[in-house]
Amino acid sequence: MRIWILVFALIGSCLVAFAAYQNLTVRIPVEVKEPIEILSYPPNISLFPGETKQFNVTIMNHASVNYSVSLMFSLDNLEYEANYTNFSDINYIVTTGEQQLTAWLAVIHDAPPANLTLTVELGRIGPP
Repeated sequence: MRIWILVFALIGSCLVAFAAYQNLTVRIPVEVKEPIEILSYPPNISLFPGETKQFNVTIMNHASVNYSVSLMFSLDNLEYEANYTNFSDINYIVTTGEQQLTAWLAVIHDAPPANLTLTVELGRIGPP
């Protein structure tokens, strides 16, 4: 009989210790989010062979720190892109808040007419 009392006392002590541990421990979810967001861009770009057009991409830096970013461009027709176009290749320093990044697209003088889709990817390249 005394052994059962000892077993119950030991189990009770363990449960009290576990409950106390649970009350002293918290678990907090942590999320690290992308700080840079593209807010707006031109709905289309229209130009003639031999022209260069500037355009703006508006971004938001939600973080409290500055970042170096680049805009990477690609057309849905890789052959046309390689033979007839050039894009700006600029690294930007973005501070907290909303900013406009100015870029350009150039089409060489002997380019044929085309209907293309331009993809612009914004990438963080490191601290400024």
